Amino acid sequence: MENRYNLIDEKWIPVFGRENAKSPAESSFMASLSDIFADSSGILSLRGNAVEKIAVFKLLLAIVQSACPLKKEQDWQALGLDGMRKKTTEYLHTWHDSFRLYGEKPFLQFPWLKPMIKSMLKAKDKKKKEKKINQCCDLKIGIASGNNTVVTHFQTDTAMSDADKALVSVILMNFALGRKGIMSDLYKNEKKLLIAKPGHSIGSGLLHSFVLMPSLAESIYINMLSEESIREIHGVGNKYDSIGKAPWESMPQSVDDNMAKELQKSYMGRLVGLGRFIFLENDKIYITEGIRHYGLNELTTDPSTTFMQTEKNNSKEMQALKADTNKRPWRNLPALLSFTGNATNEGFVCCQLWKTLTKTRLDILGHDYFYVWSGGLSIKKNTSGTQTVNDFIESKIKISKDVFNNSFYENMTKAFEYMDSIAKKCENAIIHYFKQLHKQLQKEEDKLKYLSDYWQMCEKDFPDVIDACEDSTGEKINLFKKKFSLHALEVYNERCPKSTPRQLEAWAAGKNMLYIDNKEQQDSKKGAKNGRKTRK
Repeated sequence: MENRYNLIDEKWIPVFGRENAKSPAESSFMASLSDIFADSSGILSLRGNAVEKIAVFKLLLAIVQSACPLKKEQDWQALGLDGMRKKTTEYLHTWHDSFRLYGEKPFLQFPWLKPMIKSMLKAKDKKKKEKKINQCCDLKIGIASGNNTVVTHFQTDTAMSDADKALVSVILMNFALGRKGIMSDLYKNEKKLLIAKPGHSIGSGLLHSFVLMPSLAESIYINMLSEESIREIHGVGNKYDSIGKAPWESMPQSVDDNMAKELQKSYMGRLVGLGRFIFLENDKIYITEGIRHYGLNELTTDPSTTFMQTEKNNSKEMQALKADTNKRPWRNLPALLSFTGNATNEGFVCCQLWKTLTKTRLDILGHDYFYVWSGGLSIKKNTSGTQTVNDFIESKIKISKDVFNNSFYENMTKAFEYMDSIAKKCENAIIHYFKQLHKQLQKEEDKLKYLSDYWQMCEKDFPDVIDACEDSTGEKINLFKKKFSLHALEVYNERCPKSTPRQLEAWAAGKNMLYIDNKEQQDSKKGAKNGRKTRK
C-alpha cells in the first residue's frame, strides 16, 4: 500500500483567518494540522457546519491532550500557549507516520475490515454486496441520497476529494448516525445487520458547548482539561476517570479488547471514540459499527454537553439539552453559565465550561471577552428506527469576562425571565384570539411558528442585553422589558388580523392579555403608534 496524504501536512481542515483579508478567498481557506499550531498561523476559527466544527475541534483537543498531559490546573498555567504549540508540533513530528490517510497504517482505520467484509458477502448476490460496501459520500451528513429532496447543489452526491474523506472519517468517530446498512458483525450473540447505534457524541441530537477565544490556538488551549478536572467530572456521575491514550498511538483490534475498554472509560474516548470501524479504498468505505460508548442511560455524556441528573422511582436519570430547531442555542445560556452565579447545584451543568471557563484562565490569556459557542445536529427517527437529519444549529455569543460578577448572572437570568414571560403572554393572546373566532391551533408546531418571529427579534437585541448585564444596579436590564413587550405586540398584530368586525373584537380581547400592568399597556400603545410598521 502506498503511504500518502498525511493529515499533518495536507490542507484538509476548513478554517477562517486573516482578519484584515482583502477578499473572501483570503479569509476562508484550508489548513493542515501543522498549520493550526504554527506560531503565525493567523487562523481565527473553524469553518463548516456544526458537526464538522465539533468533530474537528475534538480531534484537535485529543492531539494537544496527548502532546501536553496535564495533571493539575497549575500545569495548564505553566504550559502556556507557546508551550502548547511547541509541544504539539514536536508530538506531530514524532507520530507523523500515524496520520496518513492511506497506506500500511491508515489514520483511525482498520485494513483487516476489507477481507473480513468481503468474505462475509462472498456467498451473497451482487446487489446486496453493493449495498453493504458504501460509497464515502453516502456517509456525509447533509448529503441527499435515495428519494430525499435536494434543495441546493451542496446536498448532491459529488466526487469526494481526499480532504473530504479525511473530514468524514473524523466525523464518523463520534457523530455517526444510527442507520441500517452498517454491519454489526463484530458484536457476538446479536442478529447481524441490526440498525447501528448512533455515535455517543450525537446520541438523540445532543447540544455541545465550548469556550472560544479570538484565535483557534487560544480556543484549543483554554479548552484543555487536566487529570484533576476529569476526576471532578467523574464525580458528577460520568464513567470516564482519566485522560487516556490516543487511539492512533495504539489502535484496538476488536470492539472489546483492552484498548477498546480503555477508550470506553477515558476522556480520550469522548474525543475520538472509534464509534465506527472503517477502511477507505478509492471512493468506497468498508464500515462496521465500532466501540459502543456509555450514554445517557449509563449516566455518562461528553463534557461538552449540558446535562442534569434527576432521581425517579429511586433510580437516577440523566437529562441532556438537545439541538432543537425551535430553540436557538443562545436561549440556553443561563443553564450553560449557571456555575458563574448563585444558581443552585441541582440544575443543568456543562462540565466543559465549568472546568475551563475560569477567571484565572481568562486573565492569563489577557482578553476582556470570550465567546460561548453552542451547536449540534437536530435529528429525528424514522418509523424503522434509523436517524435522519433535521438541521444544524449553532450560536456564538460574545461575553465580557465580568461574567464572574454576581450581578452579571443575576441580570442575565432576569432578562430571560422577561423574555420567557412575555413570550408566554404572546402565545396565550394568540390562542385566545383564535378561540374567539371559534378556531383552534391544532398542533404545537403552530404555536412555535407564531412565536419564532418574537425570538428572532429578541436575538437581535441579545448582544445589547449581554452588555447591559454588566450594570451592577440592574437598571439597564429593566429597560429591555418594554422592548420585549413591543416585540410581542408586533408579532401579535402580524399573526392576528383585524380586518373584519369579528376579527377586531377577537384582536382586542387577545391584546389585553399581553400587558402586565396599566403603565406597560400605555407604553406599548405609544410604542405601537410611533414604532415601525408590522412586517409583511
